[in-house]
Amino acid sequence: MMRRALLLVASAAPSALGHGSLLYPLPRGGVDRDIAPYSTGKNPPGHYPCTCVNGTGPGPCIPAQSCLWFNQGCTIGCPCSGNGTMSRRPNWSSCAKPTVTATNNDPRTRSINRGAKAGSAEDVYKFFPWRAPGTAVPADPCGVAGGDQHGIHQAAGGEYFKTKHAQLGDKGSQVLKPFFSGARWAAGAVVNVSWFIQANHGAMTYTRTLLL
Repeated sequence: MMRRALLLVASAAPSALGHGSLLYPLPRGGVDRDIAPYSTGKNPPGHYPCTCVNGTGPGPCIPAQSCLWFNQGCTIGCPCSGNGTMSRRPNWSSCAKPTVTATNNDPRTRSINRGAKAGSAEDVYKFFPWRAPGTAVPADPCGVAGGDQHGIHQAAGGEYFKTKHAQLGDKGSQVLKPFFSGARWAAGAVVNVSWFIQANHGAMTYTRTLLL
């Protein structure tokens, strides 16, 4: 449970090292929830699941493919490349000549590798989006299905099971129609919000922004 004025702070990330999604209010990214087997809280065989793992599904947990909308290959001050493999290299930037430097250099807010001197060669994550919040340029503000871009399967990209709603590489802002979740909140009210993490591979470099 989280309280009002909730801000799930998020940046487009270097690669999808963690996957998760909202459960309530229902997100637009879970548009496949009306299609079996997603409507039963399951996934096709061999398909990367967005299902909850704490025994709550299906019931209130029908996320469909909502955890598979993301941007990858993103660094500060640069457009997201879509290449998640390159972004794992030390001191890598998706720009040929980075023009933005890290503004978040406080070890308490750098998430990982906090002992390295900011800006040094050992500060291998200095180009990651959270090091200069708001400067990375996502391929799409609503995410890309599977993280792939440019109409081709990108290195270290995700997967997205094609449905009548979307397919791998689709941009969320173009294919995810406006959706009313059913939540009606009054200004100043205390509300409940639920979300889940399906895969947390260490640093959460897959994120989204939601301002309620």
